[in-house]
Amino acid sequence: MTTIAVKRDDKGIHIAADRQVTQGTYSQSTTEKVFARKGITFCGTGDVRALDLVQYAMKIPQFRDIDYRNPNKWLVKRLVPALRKAFSDEEVDLHLLVITPDNTVRYICSDFSLTGLNQSAWALGSGTKFALGALAAGASAVEAVKVAARFDVYTGADIDEWLVEPYVGLT
Repeated sequence: MTTIAVKRDDKGIHIAADRQVTQGTYSQSTTEKVFARKGITFCGTGDVRALDLVQYAMKIPQFRDIDYRNPNKWLVKRLVPALRKAFSDEEVDLHLLVITPDNTVRYICSDFSLTGLNQSAWALGSGTKFALGALAAGASAVEAVKVAARFDVYTGADIDEWLVEPYVGLT
């Protein structure tokens, strides 16, 4: 699977993700698991093919000025239906953290259910427990993924690091 660690502070939302792709019991290649499209940041674990569809092929609905008032409404009424449409003919193992332009962070499970995340640290993937422990002990997002890679066989390879800068409101 993978490990993605996310930590919010006054500088923004720090994200770290390993790049390892595991087939069966061995690591075969690497891929990006964090990317931005149309101002939305996506962090994903699960099937690489499903993540590739979100990154390169799926139509991402525009996040408009009106959506800043209620980002959950945009997620439920626009993004989740777009995900359902993209994967309507198949069962998908895809878990996404979605960060909207106003820095709202939500988790979308493979059944397309939506969960709000209000804490300052999150982790996703097979190394979640290791990463959360490291984050709770004061580690950065990158350090947390490195800890997970030491103990989780499905986490490894290079680590990508992202920063989503703090939301400053509409101008």
